[in-house]
Amino acid sequence: MIKEDSVLEKSETVKKEYNKEIKSIGKALVTLSGFMGLISMLFFYVLPDIFYLWHIEVIGYRDIKLVFGGFSSGGYTTRGGTISIYSIRFFEESSIMILVGLLMILGTLIAFAGTRKSSKGVGILGGILLLLAPILFMGTLLSGGDIFGDLADAVGLIGQNLVSGSISDLGITVKWGIGAGTILPLIGGCLGILGGALGVYDEKKQEHRF
Repeated sequence: MIKEDSVLEKSETVKKEYNKEIKSIGKALVTLSGFMGLISMLFFYVLPDIFYLWHIEVIGYRDIKLVFGGFSSGGYTTRGGTISIYSIRFFEESSIMILVGLLMILGTLIAFAGTRKSSKGVGILGGILLLLAPILFMGTLLSGGDIFGDLADAVGLIGQNLVSGSISDLGITVKWGIGAGTILPLIGGCLGILGGALGVYDEKKQEHRF
């Protein structure tokens, strides 16, 4: 009898340690999700050449690159020039771009809230909102939605896959595609959902036990 009690006690200890590890992993994933959302937004104003949602680059007679974030856009001439925060302007021509930016902000804030002990399942909501932002953005690009005003028409991109691609004609090449500002929230959203689900799983197990 004493031996059985000892085995049961050890089994419970192992289960508690296992659940503690699951909880820690879930919290870490939700935290990482929030940081990915934060980095994808803030770093656009620090390193816009990398952390953009979408960009278009014209290489030829005059090299020009335009980058777009959730709320802003900016451009520069690549011959001897670089993007600086001073070239970024507020972008309000598209409601989709503004909605994408808002979803990223809400998803990031809620993901961080999901790291609190009393908010285990909130990480799932944060992850979903964060994931919706790039999905909405890429879905609009794939459907040929009018995000950038007359830009696509002006450079001959009508009918092209706007997620990524390039065209060349008369010595001029036009390249375009999504960047880290779209990819990071996509990954972060998945991590937030997974991390939040691990927290809820741990919570449900505790309720079931009692």
